[in-house]
Order: sequence, then structure tokens, then C-alpha cells
Amino acid sequence: SIATVLWDFCPMITVKIAKNVLTWLERSKFNASQVIGSHTGLFSIVAWYSQIQDPKHFIACVDRAMDKIKSIIQKYLHLHDDTVIDQNSINGFRLFPLFFDE
Repeated sequence: SIATVLWDFCPMITVKIAKNVLTWLERSKFNASQVIGSHTGLFSIVAWYSQIQDPKHFIACVDRAMDKIKSIIQKYLHLHDDTVIDQNSINGFRLFPLFFDE
């Protein structure tokens, strides 16, 4: 959820912020993978409410978010960490409403 808040509400996304968001999302996937098969649900904020998700579903959601972020920042990754990602590249993309259709 910190990754979502940072991506969605930071007035300027830098290469470093984008890399951090991806790192946190990757860690959340790893942590979720550790409980697959243990009859454990993951508390997650999806859309405008919170829910308990199956770890595999959670990982699929995180993959979807990461794929979108990577498609946005791909051309910036070789630049310095302080480089601000052009708002036109982000085109208003926010993580929080990404799963409204679920």
C-alpha cells in the first residue's frame, strides 16, 4: 500500500521513486508466494475497499500493476535516479483504481 500511495500521490515521479515502487511490489509478491498453499489470505487494499485475497490472485494483481509501471518507465530506466518522469508518459495512471473492474 505504501507503493500505491507513493505512486498515486507524489507530485513528481522520479526514476528512483519508480524503481522503489517496483522493488516494494516485487517484495510483496515474494512475501505472498511464501504463503501459497497455507490457507492464508492476504489483507489488501483493492479499489476503494480492503479485502482478503488469495495469494495467487494478489500476485496476479501485483504483476498487472508492475507491468503497467514498467511500460511507462521503460525509456527512463537508463537515466539518473533524480530524473523526473514526464507526466505525459504517466498519462494520469494511478495504481489505486487499477482494479476497479474486479
